Amino acid sequence: MSVTCQDLLTLKYFERIKLVAGPNGLDRTVTWPYVGQTSTISQWVHGGELLFITGIVHSADKLKDLILECIQKKLAGLVILVGNEYINSIPEELLAQADAADFPLFEMPWDVKLIDVTREITDLIMRDKFEIKKSKALSQQMVDF
Repeated sequence: MSVTCQDLLTLKYFERIKLVAGPNGLDRTVTWPYVGQTSTISQWVHGGELLFITGIVHSADKLKDLILECIQKKLAGLVILVGNEYINSIPEELLAQADAADFPLFEMPWDVKLIDVTREITDLIMRDKFEIKKSKALSQQMVDF
């Protein structure tokens, strides 16, 4: 098993985060939450990350290029913090772009604590990895027995 974007929807701190586009991509695997504060992300990611952006570096007019980069790098999804001086709302063309690529795009209110959300996602990923290791160890014990 692995953690998917769909699994995130059940998390406590994800309650106020809204899926706004790309529902057909909710089966994408999330390898890690990543907060990006650079204008480009390609050199900083491996693929599978759930990218969070605050808009401090990414103005609304640059989001189209960013989402294309996310799709090309095979990220799990993108969470955009909204309701601040940087990004008030997600442009319609971005929603259409994410839907066309089956790329999950989330909207997160500015007042939700990013540390709580990313910690909860990290905990879920680590628990999943532990369960996989435990399952493999039990399987190996059965073979050795």
